Amino acid sequence: MKNSHLRYTKVTLNYRRKDGTTTNISAYCDRYIGDSSQAHMVSLIASDSAMSAFGAAISEGMSMVIALPESKHSFSLMENAHSWRASIPVKGRKQPMRHIVAVSDAYFKNDANDGLISFDDNDEFVWALLVDRLGLPASPDWHRYMLDRLRQKKRVKEMVGYNCSPVRIHTTREEMLEWIGAGVKSGILAFPDFNGPITWPNRCISDMLIANVEIPEPVLQAAA
Repeated sequence: MKNSHLRYTKVTLNYRRKDGTTTNISAYCDRYIGDSSQAHMVSLIASDSAMSAFGAAISEGMSMVIALPESKHSFSLMENAHSWRASIPVKGRKQPMRHIVAVSDAYFKNDANDGLISFDDNDEFVWALLVDRLGLPASPDWHRYMLDRLRQKKRVKEMVGYNCSPVRIHTTREEMLEWIGAGVKSGILAFPDFNGPITWPNRCISDMLIANVEIPEPVLQAAA
């Protein structure tokens, strides 16, 4: 992966030790989603000792700083964050790297009343999320028409993202059903030609995250 280290950025934690002293601890981030001062997803790799500190900070809702391309951004995952940890064996290295993916409680629940958060702004992906979370009777072919309507009504808001293009969608099931009905009535939206189950494209967040599975040497050296 040529220049893959350029797709990682640094996250810094001002960590307070048991003896009262503080120190700056760093990890490397390959994905981030946030708005204002709250983060909704962060993916970090670091050494074992550094990740212990970051794991504690995430569970306690502590503040961290991420170096985004245009500025540094302070964030917290707030209370009740959810996290998943893994070890990544690295050839030539005795100790594995530690990996953690953490999401806010709001993103974990992803309640439509607060606006649905989508990891990616791709129309097909956003439409599949809306259909799933709102329980809509719909076809995947309708994504372009429905997302155009949402953007025209300014229901899609860009979020802060690193190595992803997250958006938050504010709508309701009733509004979506009204637009679907209007689209079908006008002939813009068509039902499938045959009865039977509708097959949706199989695209999930894990497929998007797997692209950066290789950890480049500059990041390994800095995190050692």
